[in-house]
Amino acid sequence: MKYLGLILLISVFLWACTEEETCRESTDAYLQAAFYKAGTTNTFQVDTLTIKGLGMDSLLYNRKIKVSSIALPLNQNKSITSFVFKSNNIQDTVTVIHSNTEYFLSFACGCMTTHKIDTVITTRNFINSVVIKQYDITNSDVKHLQIYF
Repeated sequence: MKYLGLILLISVFLWACTEEETCRESTDAYLQAAFYKAGTTNTFQVDTLTIKGLGMDSLLYNRKIKVSSIALPLNQNKSITSFVFKSNNIQDTVTVIHSNTEYFLSFACGCMTTHKIDTVITTRNFINSVVIKQYDITNSDVKHLQIYF
């Protein structure tokens, strides 16, 4: 009986000293897009690109030079997210209509919101067209849109 108490005390001490579980998984799900020259499969670099989310306070890309791909956050609380793309004083608006799904990852990681693209609408001042390649947006490194200039 005397040893049982000692074993119990040591077990509690060792349990209290174990490290907390850490989150090794990204909980961010970004819309990823690659740029292409219209009518080809050749990638395209936008000379100077500024992107601002409508209803967001900060710029997502500020005069970024020679951009060929982007990652953009979608609104987790609404089903429509719009972005203003500006290059050489010409601008286009890209609107993504999507659904949001929140799910529990783990106690260490918490919850994550994933998205499913329904439709993408764009003005056509310097953007020629947008093609959806992958509808599901998770934390994986996948190109969801092809944007043609």
